[in-house]
Amino acid sequence: MKQKPKDLLIGLISLSITIGAIIWLLNIVYAGIVSFATWFLNFTEKIASLETVLIIAVISGAITVSGIIINSIISVYVKLLEHRNSVKSELRKQMKEPYDKFVSLLFDMLMSDKGGAQISEQELMNRMIVFSKEITLWGSNNVVKKWSEYRNATVKSPEETLFYIENVLFAIRKDLGIKNGFWFKKELQKGDLLSLFVNDIKDYMKKNTVSK
Repeated sequence: MKQKPKDLLIGLISLSITIGAIIWLLNIVYAGIVSFATWFLNFTEKIASLETVLIIAVISGAITVSGIIINSIISVYVKLLEHRNSVKSELRKQMKEPYDKFVSLLFDMLMSDKGGAQISEQELMNRMIVFSKEITLWGSNNVVKKWSEYRNATVKSPEETLFYIENVLFAIRKDLGIKNGFWFKKELQKGDLLSLFVNDIKDYMKKNTVSK
């Protein structure tokens, strides 16, 4: 049975409409995909840019905070160092007088033995008591220790007494900030200070066992 021209025309029109609808829908889908892809790319670029900004901001903030912390630590350390030096300076002022008295006592004792003005036992004892009292408050631990070793030594020959006193002198010099040798400078050895007062100190050094 032959198809009528009218029905054929209707079929062609329907097919054209269907194809046009499909093409229209495909265009919409394509445009949507392109638009979404464009938006997604822009979004990821913004995120990447934002991450870079955030990273730079975090690094800058960390550097700033670290600088503040380091400066604070340095400032506190400098203040503590200044306070420590100030305390040391004040202590040295207080220690200077009793240490001067001790050196004067030592000279008077040695000059007395060499025919100078005589010092009575009572005067010697009084001056030693005064020195003990003063270093109890102002003397360093090392000076107190060496003075105590001198006072409490059970056997004291004249030679031993001299070397115990020299140890006190070494401790006093250190307490006053005098370095005993530094790098290439030669360190003072046992007997070097006593050689300023005693001519034959080398002979005494062979006989004594008092350590420096």
